[in-house]
Amino acid sequence: MQHDSDRHQLFRARGSDGAWLWGRVDLDEARLTGVPVVLLGPAEASHLRWPASLVESLAHRIGPVIRFDYRDSGKSSNSEQNYDLRQLVDDVAVVLQAAPDVSAGRVHVIGFSMGATIAAHLALDYPELVETLSLLGASAGFDKELDEPAQW
Repeated sequence: MQHDSDRHQLFRARGSDGAWLWGRVDLDEARLTGVPVVLLGPAEASHLRWPASLVESLAHRIGPVIRFDYRDSGKSSNSEQNYDLRQLVDDVAVVLQAAPDVSAGRVHVIGFSMGATIAAHLALDYPELVETLSLLGASAGFDKELDEPAQW
């Protein structure tokens, strides 16, 4: 774990297949014991893509804010193996367990784009971790049987 300042901490977690996942917890002294918020962004986006003003506001008003780089993005490991949505969901659970200075029993989950799809599956697969769920720009998922997108 690396302490860059009193306001955030960098950490890493090891996925079930050995991949390193880099994350960050943003803290506000006023809400150290609040329910943590995890932000799940779009595909291949660094955890730094979330606006600093949003992160600071959430940390001040709600509780610690947890963000991380998905596999193949930011500082996290590049995968030499294929992975799927299930693995990405499991990665979130691993990151929540590894986040320092956070009593991450249940968290508020905010997902955007692919992050919303991951968040929805996290709520289904790990309901014990999810306090609230906010989905932005979500997709219901994909049908493996379809060769082409449905025509409207």
